[in-house]
Amino acid sequence: MASVIKDGRGGREGWRVRFYDGPNRRELYFKGRKRDADDLARKCESLASAKTAGIAPDPELVAWARRLDESMRGSLVRWGLCEPCSPKQSADEGKYLGPFIADYIQSRSDLKPNTRRNLNQTKRVLVEYFGDRRPLRGIRPSDASAWQRWLQTDQGYSVATISGHTRKAKTIFRAATVERLIESSPFGGLKGGKESNVDRQRFIPRDVIDRILSKCPGPQWRLIVVLCRYAGLRCPSEVLRLRWTDLDWDRGSMRIDSTKTGLRFVPMFPEVRKALEDAYDAAPVGAVRCVDEYDELNQNLRTQFNRILARAHLEAWPRIFHNLRASCRTELQESLPDHVINRWMGQSSRVAEQHYLTAHDEHWDRALTLAPKCPPAGPPIDAHSGTISDHHESDKTNELIGDDGMCYSNKYPCKDSNLGPAD
Repeated sequence: MASVIKDGRGGREGWRVRFYDGPNRRELYFKGRKRDADDLARKCESLASAKTAGIAPDPELVAWARRLDESMRGSLVRWGLCEPCSPKQSADEGKYLGPFIADYIQSRSDLKPNTRRNLNQTKRVLVEYFGDRRPLRGIRPSDASAWQRWLQTDQGYSVATISGHTRKAKTIFRAATVERLIESSPFGGLKGGKESNVDRQRFIPRDVIDRILSKCPGPQWRLIVVLCRYAGLRCPSEVLRLRWTDLDWDRGSMRIDSTKTGLRFVPMFPEVRKALEDAYDAAPVGAVRCVDEYDELNQNLRTQFNRILARAHLEAWPRIFHNLRASCRTELQESLPDHVINRWMGQSSRVAEQHYLTAHDEHWDRALTLAPKCPPAGPPIDAHSGTISDHHESDKTNELIGDDGMCYSNKYPCKDSNLGPAD
């Protein structure tokens, strides 16, 4: 049982709060009102009871312990009654939205360049709506829902884009809860929706690729197009990282060291091998990369590709290089097992269904020419009683033959109301 005793020793005016932590008696000195000292005693006793029972304390109790002064909280931490505070709580990185997200992204040394870029984009829309100096504890679930609506109504983002920002915002605020900067994430209850946008999916047929290849300025650009469309490589990351030493001409394979999914091997399809041979014949002596016209890190392939499309009198489609890779996946899906294509392209079946596989005009034309496999024309056949029209009432009994071949009486038999044992 916790107790509060007035302590006036040494000229002090305060209270000595005592409670038991299992077999150990704990004691805190509190300077303030008696009722506040009683409240402190009750809450410390509740923390000790939760520790003894091996259960998590009430979240409100945990939040109260985090607000204690450093000395008193240090005692509770030393006794194992609460967790230590994050050192960020006294700095801007632990208080405000903008500094926290910037510090979180910088601390994630495991992030790949594209992931870091995407997190910075989410940081931009969060700071634009809430403000750079918005306190983390001041963001409520209703504010998170309003931010999501703002992305749709004011910014005009698609469902897929909003879903991506929501998912990354959840990741950011989950990190704040792990560091005990906030009790719970205000974004935890948000639902994003589908991150695939069917309106931006396109299938690029082979005749269009032939027109593009005829307008490419040289063998390296033809190789870029072929690697995307017929080998399914990611552009620019995998295309520009491909080296001549990654090619096994005898085996007919390409070694793809992807920054996203790791190492995999892709076969040299006939179109790919022809483009590689042309580029190899035209490459200068000592060339290392298959496409060395562009730097691996700083490149702008989209601008030049749009010029090639204009020369071929073609309109640019959305997500230019992604849809080339998606067209390769759709084409391979019709002739090879799913797990084989996943291995070659470095993706899962679920991702392929959501973001890559498309229904194109050739599928539609093929469906219109399919010969239906139907039974001969005639009345419907029932397995038990012949055609439906054969159902009839028996002349000898008051029974009906149903569609299931069973016989049913059309009137109840007359029996005595009190049935005997023989009945």
